[in-house]
Amino acid sequence: MRGWSLEATLPKPAEIEALKETLPPGTHIFVSAIPNESHAHLIESSILMRRAGFEPIPHIAARNHADQATLEDMLSGIRSEANVSRVLVIGGDRDKPAGPYWDALSVIESGLLQAHGIKEIGIGSYPD
Repeated sequence: MRGWSLEATLPKPAEIEALKETLPPGTHIFVSAIPNESHAHLIESSILMRRAGFEPIPHIAARNHADQATLEDMLSGIRSEANVSRVLVIGGDRDKPAGPYWDALSVIESGLLQAHGIKEIGIGSYPD
């Protein structure tokens, strides 16, 4: 089987460690963005995934970020602490944005992903 990935929602350190027994190193694991959760969980989960030998791909939920500084802080954390170079940009599960980013395109057009060393950007396109 090739070309598959997994998604993790608020994984616990023990769960990430257990994945090492089943999955080959380098497996892509998407890290979910949770609407009412701080971005610290995304950073920490990405760090743990990287340390376990996996390729973390965090979700960047546009509507979760209250301002540019919050988005930059999260991007800086995933890049410098977890060596993330690819992300999945989505609108997010909020009906109303917490700040200036309404959709994936507004995050991409901000130039912040590129400025923080993100080299590969996936885009979610549901429900459209």
